[in-house]
Amino acid sequence: MIEGARNNKFSVSRIPIEIAIEKKGIIKAQLIRHLAPLTISEILKNLPLKGNAYSHLNRFYYLPTNLELGAEKQKNVFNSGDISYLPSNGAICFFVAETETSLMNYIGKIISNMDILRKLESTDILTVREDSVLATD
Repeated sequence: MIEGARNNKFSVSRIPIEIAIEKKGIIKAQLIRHLAPLTISEILKNLPLKGNAYSHLNRFYYLPTNLELGAEKQKNVFNSGDISYLPSNGAICFFVAETETSLMNYIGKIISNMDILRKLESTDILTVREDSVLATD
């Protein structure tokens, strides 16, 4: 059993993840299953995802992946702290400013340490993984 489930901190609809930036810190986030259930299921199967993150006009950062997933419940306006998946290139995007952009699958929210994300540089290595606080029996 997942430890957090006993304490009612874990939900099947809100999956806690970490976005670790080497030598800078860890950002806590949630994938919200009902926003894009197929996309989130595939992302979870492929964790951890690791690579260089890139900035797009200082409005969002994106992590290229090898995932090839289709459109699901897309939108094109995002707020600071939103997380999305861009089907056209398989990238996971982390928004640091309100942005109107191309259609993306909205998949979650950043819940702490946004300031770390705003200091991201193109040489930084970013890892998206399951939240390390959750332990199994």
